[in-house]
Amino acid sequence: MLAALAAVALLLSVALGYVQRAVGDDEQFANRATATLRDDAVRAIVAEQLTDQLVLRQQADLIAARPLIESVMGGVVGSRAFTSLFRAAVRDLHRSLVEGDAGTVTLTVADVGTVAAAALERLRPDLARLLEATGRVEVVNRDLGTAAAALGDISDDAWALALALLVAALILATAALLLAPDRRRTVVVLGIATAVVGVLLVVALSIGRSIA
Repeated sequence: MLAALAAVALLLSVALGYVQRAVGDDEQFANRATATLRDDAVRAIVAEQLTDQLVLRQQADLIAARPLIESVMGGVVGSRAFTSLFRAAVRDLHRSLVEGDAGTVTLTVADVGTVAAAALERLRPDLARLLEATGRVEVVNRDLGTAAAALGDISDDAWALALALLVAALILATAALLLAPDRRRTVVVLGIATAVVGVLLVVALSIGRSIA
């Protein structure tokens, strides 16, 4: 029973440690958000949203050129320049979520107009000049309600709880060995329990990624 409890504590400790690293760390959070840009469907949605924002800023001059701008933005979203801007914006968003108390999430990317203008310079210099004047562009604006505050709580509490559970797992495993009439058998049981924990974590991670 002590070996089983040690395995459960270890499972929860590693899971909470992963959650804290994935959600609480701004670099990891930004890396995962940026990785979604590798997906064609995500790039198409982001390009459409950016085009809408750019056109709305200069509607009288750009509305007729919207198809061309959206086509160019599809290539811009996959570029290294945009990826760098997007990563920085997501890091700022993460800090506002973790440190702030607002329920509204706004992802704003800087200098999108400049990047789009560089891509359009040879095709349509006149459009490029208009786009270059555009500053920050809003990609996402959502009201998360209490979920935003929950992210900050997870960041604060998950790491401490993960460490406490790891210590508990070590104590339980040690107690199991000290109290066991057959320590060799107990070591085998602990090894099997640890292997089961590893398999469960891999399965959970695969399911979580699929859902995400």
